[in-house]
Amino acid sequence: MNGISTTTRPALGTPAPLQPWALLGLTLGVTAIGVEGLVISPVLGDLAHSFDASPAQAGWAVSAYGLALAGAAPIVGLWGDRVPRLALLRGALGLFVLAGLLCALANSLVTLVAARALCGAAAGAFLPACYAYVGDCTAFADRARAMGRVMAGWSLALTLGIPIGGLIAELWGWRLAFVAVAL
Repeated sequence: MNGISTTTRPALGTPAPLQPWALLGLTLGVTAIGVEGLVISPVLGDLAHSFDASPAQAGWAVSAYGLALAGAAPIVGLWGDRVPRLALLRGALGLFVLAGLLCALANSLVTLVAARALCGAAAGAFLPACYAYVGDCTAFADRARAMGRVMAGWSLALTLGIPIGGLIAELWGWRLAFVAVAL
């Protein structure tokens, strides 16, 4: 037909087909990235108070994440094929966790903004690699279903991220909300 086989395995040198646990892991990765972007919303006032800053100044912690993600994603999308996808996914997720913990340990607003930018850059590396990995490891006929499952992570983040992050922050403080997302 169009030269695309829907029943063959990925070409030699590409990862093995995705197992259900791998799809779940990728979905949770996307969820964590979404939650990290949103968890700051209910704690912005607490952040401003902790660092003796205005809400507008604390808002830079939101912008830093988004700007870094938006800057890193196209770069990794262009150059990410030079690194094995699993290595890129693992490295990006490791950096994401480390940066999330740095957010929790921030002792100034400048440090928090820098850690959030690092989180955003890691997210910007993870997302294109994640989507490409799903495409690499999924037969053409099953690709939309697999991608839909991974993309469900955004819905989980939107519906659960803010309320759970807000609850954790209310009970144990904003720092633990960042730790929870990192874990």
